[in-house]
Amino acid sequence: MKTIAIYGMQALMGVAAISAGLAKIAGADFMVEAFDMLNLGSSFRLLAGAVEVLGGLCLLAPNAGMVGAALLATVVMGTAGLTVGQVASKVLPGAEIGMVRAHHTVTRSGEMSGRAPANFTIRDGISI
Repeated sequence: MKTIAIYGMQALMGVAAISAGLAKIAGADFMVEAFDMLNLGSSFRLLAGAVEVLGGLCLLAPNAGMVGAALLATVVMGTAGLTVGQVASKVLPGAEIGMVRAHHTVTRSGEMSGRAPANFTIRDGISI
């Protein structure tokens, strides 16, 4: 009985993934707006939709469930990472995180002198 319940949930998740993927591929208005709002464009939307459909189909086959779960996990993690990156670029426009400035002087003998530590600067006067 437990095995039937697990396969039933797997099949329901597969159908949900297939429907979400087909909505992305078909260009449903709410999917297009969501991807355009994050500046991800239609190529990423189509790629994510195709991988979702493939992952959903794998979930429908009991022996390929792990492959489908891995594909869908990849889409979820990729989308989450791109969303966080896009939101961060909107919140911190032009942030110069990680610019390293090191000052040093080399004498004629080849020795380095006057070396200052690396300075990480962020816009708006914040310095680390």
